[in-house]
Amino acid sequence: MTTVASIIGLAGCGLLVASLVIGILNRRRFSSTVRGLVFLALMVVTLVPVRGLPLAGYIRGLTGDLSITTWILLVAAGLSRLTDRERISARSKTVLMLLVFVGGVFLYPMALGLTYFDPYTLGYSSRPFLVVLFVFALWAVQRELYLIALCLCASVLAHSIGILESRNLWDYLIDVWVVLYARGFLFWWWATTRQHGQRTPSSQVGL
Repeated sequence: MTTVASIIGLAGCGLLVASLVIGILNRRRFSSTVRGLVFLALMVVTLVPVRGLPLAGYIRGLTGDLSITTWILLVAAGLSRLTDRERISARSKTVLMLLVFVGGVFLYPMALGLTYFDPYTLGYSSRPFLVVLFVFALWAVQRELYLIALCLCASVLAHSIGILESRNLWDYLIDVWVVLYARGFLFWWWATTRQHGQRTPSSQVGL
């Protein structure tokens, strides 16, 4: 039986594929109309059943469900590429990637049993964890880092509704793929700031 959570999970994988292809087309300077049509076609194709399972289902078996943070980044990237207008400021994205990477470093090694404390359990209705996220959201609004506030609030709201199959809040906040992307983005950002002779990159993003 297909559930809403399954449909959202499949749609997320379709969005991932479509966004990657649109990124390639954008570099080759295809028109926005062509990119838009390809985007819609890919979303439809990935949901077409093949031997009883949508193509996105095979991808989902490898990637798992995407977090809400990844959803927001993919939607923003897709809109930027289709309209040729940047939707996310460099400052907001850089700080978000820092938080995602730190969150991944905090979560995954400990969850694999490297310590006696398993932070993954905090995702099961932990009030202190929610308080920490609330404080981070307030800090993000105060610093005008609205992308971070959006990701935090949307993740908590989606978790309260239960739109993904997981019942753990961590799975709404981050996933392995966005953590890997954050690592690559931060390495590129660090290399770029060094190349331009900026020795204090933290001041660049307003931390």
